[in-house]
Amino acid sequence: MAEVDNETSVAYLESQLTQHNNQLLVVNERQHSLLDEWKEAKVNIAFIGQSRQGKSSLINALMGEKIAKVGAIKPTTKSIQKVQHPENSNCVLWDLPGIDGQVFKRENYFEKLNCEENDYDLFVLVTNDIFGDSELFIATTLQQMGKVFYLVRTHVDETVRKIKETGDGIDDNDAVGELRAALNEQLEDNQFDSGFHRVTW
Repeated sequence: MAEVDNETSVAYLESQLTQHNNQLLVVNERQHSLLDEWKEAKVNIAFIGQSRQGKSSLINALMGEKIAKVGAIKPTTKSIQKVQHPENSNCVLWDLPGIDGQVFKRENYFEKLNCEENDYDLFVLVTNDIFGDSELFIATTLQQMGKVFYLVRTHVDETVRKIKETGDGIDDNDAVGELRAALNEQLEDNQFDSGFHRVTW
């Protein structure tokens, strides 16, 4: 009787193990499918801000190669530049001309760029300094348009160096912390939730 029970138990365990393995196989296949789905989704990301803030350099860094034209002395982006991801044709970055320049004035900036009609999935607001009037205008307008945007602070290494020069024994982490806190405070002072509008580097 005991032998029959053992055989039954072994058979039951084997059937459960087989069922479990089949379930794992289905889950694994679904995970791989989900991981591949993002490659099929079309995404358009627009980089916006004042001229000479590092928008084009940031795009090149994200792409891993020099695609967008970079202006070291004077602005080079005088029209919308389309930058195709070299490894994923569904991912497109858009380098928008700087606001408050000679060509694109604040008064008709968004109208000229036709930002409401263009199907940008999200915006990256780039600044290499404080969250000033131009950044506030862009952020407020994007919010009114119901657009998602992220705030990216560039040229952090230069600012960190300046903070360290004025501080007493301050290290890189402390300097970055001061910079992040200052930028978060500027966002909050202008009624933007710093937890939602991400501050990244």
